[in-house]
Amino acid sequence: MKLRRSNLIQLSANLVFLFLFTSCKKEITPIPETPKSYDVINTGTVLDTQIGKYKAASWKNETLVPLQSIDNEETGAYGIAVNNKKIYIAGFYAENDKMHPCYWVDGIQKKFILDKNSYARGTALDMAWLGSKLYILGSIDLAPVMWIVQDLQIVETIVLPTLTNSVPENLTSSSRLYLKGDKLYLGAAQQIALSNGQFSYDVGYWTITGSKMVTYTSLQSGLAHARAWSIVALQNEVVLSGESLGKDGVSRATVWGNKGQFSAAGKLDPSKQRIGAITADQEGNIHAMVSNAMFEPEIASLSIHNYDALRLSKPVIPAGAKGNIKSIDFNEQLIYSCSYTLNNRFYGAYWFNNKQYNLEVADRYASYVNLTSIKLVVKD
Repeated sequence: MKLRRSNLIQLSANLVFLFLFTSCKKEITPIPETPKSYDVINTGTVLDTQIGKYKAASWKNETLVPLQSIDNEETGAYGIAVNNKKIYIAGFYAENDKMHPCYWVDGIQKKFILDKNSYARGTALDMAWLGSKLYILGSIDLAPVMWIVQDLQIVETIVLPTLTNSVPENLTSSSRLYLKGDKLYLGAAQQIALSNGQFSYDVGYWTITGSKMVTYTSLQSGLAHARAWSIVALQNEVVLSGESLGKDGVSRATVWGNKGQFSAAGKLDPSKQRIGAITADQEGNIHAMVSNAMFEPEIASLSIHNYDALRLSKPVIPAGAKGNIKSIDFNEQLIYSCSYTLNNRFYGAYWFNNKQYNLEVADRYASYVNLTSIKLVVKD
């Protein structure tokens, strides 16, 4: 193709300008970026065979970090928060056949001051710092509750609004909070009493602001049954994982967005696969842990370009081992954990930057290891 004379003149002028511009610049040696370093925090429960008790446990990177408790207490550990370089872990302790909420700060146990006679089963599931206040998601006799805690005192209980005719006994929430900007997000499933004496379910989420304003947003109503497991908030979308009962009476893994269900989860086998905790990367792609009845670890990914498409990947564990992905997180990079058994011994591991790291598990704990939460922390 021939260039017109005017185009050639313009092209020549541009090249001369570019040459003069680049040749006159001083050569600048780029300053190499300092590689970021991370800490990986895992929580879980182990069976201490020396005392015959289930105990809350945590790991910093691969090293076991004890969580304080008295010997005759059984304890469990769940969600993780980090604030001012301190590690906060939500959980419970058992006393006289009753469960009570507690949390740990850098391994030191903190017990709530509560009327222990007012409930049978209480636990702290997750926590997050919103501004200068510590919000703790709890469960009292299986009902969700949100506390603001200061100096071991529950200074305020946040009321979680419900829909008209919601049945309090069958109100459930996701087990994790999601913090984005100045808002907390919490997934929900509500049973609704209908005028004809029947019941339906509504799934959605609560949004909590630093001013303690709480709103509820419905994602889908009229379901025969539903549960919410995990939630993430993106730029223009809130995504909720859980399960719902179809018209055929089969319970299936379900993922909801602003406009209802994504069809991607329908590609999973309802007889053996469920979606649990979810997270999102910086581009908005969704990554989820898959609970597999065949005990084969799986990660499900949904592309931001098509949330109705699903891709499965399988982390490699030793031949003959059986296990499941237990938790997943994203903080500039994807990370996930797995508990598995091999030759009648339990193991814990996590995958980070395409590499497997094995958690320290002493012989006294090797008869049971169940990981519950993972958090990737960028070091200062």
